[in-house]
Amino acid sequence: MFYYIDKEEAKKGNSLVLAVTNEQYNDYKQRFNDKAIEFQGENLPFYITYNEITNTIREATELEKIDRGQLKLDENQVIINNKIITYNKDFQKIISEKIVNKELKELLETNILTIEEIKTKKIEEIKKTRDEFINSDLELDGCLIQVRDQEDRDKFNRIILGLLLGQLRKEDKEEWRLSDNSYMSFTYSKLAEIPTIYSNRERDAFKKFHILEEKLKKAKTINEIEEISW
Repeated sequence: MFYYIDKEEAKKGNSLVLAVTNEQYNDYKQRFNDKAIEFQGENLPFYITYNEITNTIREATELEKIDRGQLKLDENQVIINNKIITYNKDFQKIISEKIVNKELKELLETNILTIEEIKTKKIEEIKKTRDEFINSDLELDGCLIQVRDQEDRDKFNRIILGLLLGQLRKEDKEEWRLSDNSYMSFTYSKLAEIPTIYSNRERDAFKKFHILEEKLKKAKTINEIEEISW
């Protein structure tokens, strides 16, 4: 589809159509007295931007539409680094052209959250930190071993099973890929220590979480809540 647009209107960002045809007008400049621009495509953008050097048009960007008053920002939108960013005004704010989370104290003072809701939110944050700690890399002989998911941990369980069944020997070694993708040689007896190390860390993490959770339940003020952290 060929669209022929009024050039002067195109300079203003408007797509005033002079003609639409399935066949190209090779003589469109003469036909429209050099006052038209040719656009080929299935659909003509409603808001356009004119390039005087190439005598072509393209769809206007969101920022161009805003500059021309063709588009307005929503209440929860802001322009940062020439990009339109949408944020949650209840829980976030703008500081030095950056979107940051509001402090718990602000959420309480503005009645966005109650003290009990803040406690629940804080517990979820600590729970997330707990899980990240549990699944973080484990150190073995100064090397970091990846144990972030069950698939990783099952590899070590299979080694233990192999040792129990006599399919593997404790003193034999295997090149094991570390968290940084390098390799280190370990004996099977050493690799078999990982599940125990992981289990101990997981147990300690849940004990710590339980203590912090009880402190949060007893907290009465926002300051007491904010003092509780992993």
